Amino acid sequence: MPCPKYPRFKILDELPDYLVVDVDCYDEEHRVKLSGNGYPPAVQSIAGTTIKIPSADFLAYFLFRKQRFRPDLYSQLKAVKKAHLYEAAAELEHLVALRDGTIAIEDGVVKADSTLTGRIGEAVSLCAINQIHDTGPGDWLALPEGVDEIPRGLRPCDFRIQTASDGKKVIQVEAKGSFARESVDFKSKAVRAHASDILRKKETHAVVPEAKSGIWHADLRYGTITVFGDLTKGTARCWLLDPPAEGNGDSYRLRVIARMLHATNLLQLLAPRSQLTIAVVNRVASVLLGENIAQFDGRPVLRQNGESFSDVVEGAAEMGTSRTKFSANRTQVRGHPVVGAIFKSRRMPFLFVGIEENLLKAIVDQELDALSSYATKPRVFEGLVDAVMPTGSAKEMGFPDVLSGPYFRKVFRGRLFSSSSGVVFGQVEPL
Repeated sequence: MPCPKYPRFKILDELPDYLVVDVDCYDEEHRVKLSGNGYPPAVQSIAGTTIKIPSADFLAYFLFRKQRFRPDLYSQLKAVKKAHLYEAAAELEHLVALRDGTIAIEDGVVKADSTLTGRIGEAVSLCAINQIHDTGPGDWLALPEGVDEIPRGLRPCDFRIQTASDGKKVIQVEAKGSFARESVDFKSKAVRAHASDILRKKETHAVVPEAKSGIWHADLRYGTITVFGDLTKGTARCWLLDPPAEGNGDSYRLRVIARMLHATNLLQLLAPRSQLTIAVVNRVASVLLGENIAQFDGRPVLRQNGESFSDVVEGAAEMGTSRTKFSANRTQVRGHPVVGAIFKSRRMPFLFVGIEENLLKAIVDQELDALSSYATKPRVFEGLVDAVMPTGSAKEMGFPDVLSGPYFRKVFRGRLFSSSSGVVFGQVEPL
């Protein structure tokens, strides 16, 4: 049982392994469109059903949103705080109810902030699209939202767009969220306004040439509107809409690059000063500049002397305990091939963030097919964390038994969420 001595986010203790969401086409017109235009049969299979989305993936989207929109925040020692993980968790704690198996607003909340509803809508919609396409949290990249970054003729206020690849198609999702004062099935004025925005964007794509090329190009597009209220309003609902797309995008390149950036952001969070991290960042920059991604396949990330970094991830395994050179003198999850770090911000709970070592191996060895096919089964589990942290960090966290020496070691225990993208996180407490 959690020790009351340390603060905790109650919502993370109560969160079930899965959340349920009703999914359906917005109306009959969109049902017909989503049955053609190259959309997979899975769209019709999921429409009109209740799906189970992994809590770990929902949290990966909601808590780590800044990682996708502002990866530079993950390259600093105070990255967790700067990336607002604590703020995001606190926002869930006070406003959102997840304990009863669906997404709802806590009793007493009379109005939901548009930013909060948008972020919940984004997390739910991407989890739903993942069940249509073979995608996960490590696949989605945020398209620019700044006025100067969007092609002239497209309205910036209409955009909350993520792009990904399932290895075959380039997919874009415009996600919106809405708070239901009545039943979640009722299409309120706000829901209808969201639908109109999505349709208006569809029209501009047809007349703005720049909106059909480069990063804006897509093989398939979805519009989604997630509606949720308090627990009396019913199970949260995700409406699917069809904004048409251009087709023939470079799906393999996008999928690999998205996963490279995902793993790199995690490395910058966990080991910002590591020579390996610096080398990976430089390699990914080269990949982004190159047109032919195949030239990097099987070419491991190199040290400054030209030698490969492959030896530091040798022995990484999908199951069981892994002991690589990279994980030595780093925080590990006992019995799992996960390496990470413990963080604490003022009077907030201890947080653990880690990365699956087989994902780390794929990025270091530049195994592009392994990156493209990488996936783990989302799970929630109670785990022991063997923490290794700099002595200075341990003193800042307030441990009274810190001794002299470079490292402080402590065993933590907690409920950990392992997402399908290879990121593992949760709140922990020292034994």
